[in-house]
Amino acid sequence: MKMQIDGQSVRLRINEAEWGHLHATGEVEDSTRFSSTFEQLRRLRLGDLDIPMIESSPGLFFVVLPRAGFEAFAAERPRRDGFAFEWIETGAGALSVSIEIDVRDSHRQRSEERRRS
Repeated sequence: MKMQIDGQSVRLRINEAEWGHLHATGEVEDSTRFSSTFEQLRRLRLGDLDIPMIESSPGLFFVVLPRAGFEAFAAERPRRDGFAFEWIETGAGALSVSIEIDVRDSHRQRSEERRRS
């Protein structure tokens, strides 16, 4: 999973394998260890809810997505846009969040599947 942060905008990008794992198990995570005392964990989970939810703390960025909405979004891939939403928390201002499934990886996977058929 790749994470890009630019001001009040966050973009998470998963590849086809990560999407498969998320779809099958309901969760995917990734981490970066910056030092022996600091690790950044990113976690995506599919849940039975109507709107996305974010939990964050030092070293954790955890997004829960509405299962039905994200699976419908993913069924239309490859697509260049992301599953986007605004997260507003009191005192923090709006955070624009986009979850993407890597288009290049989707094209590559579909091409390989066609060659095997």
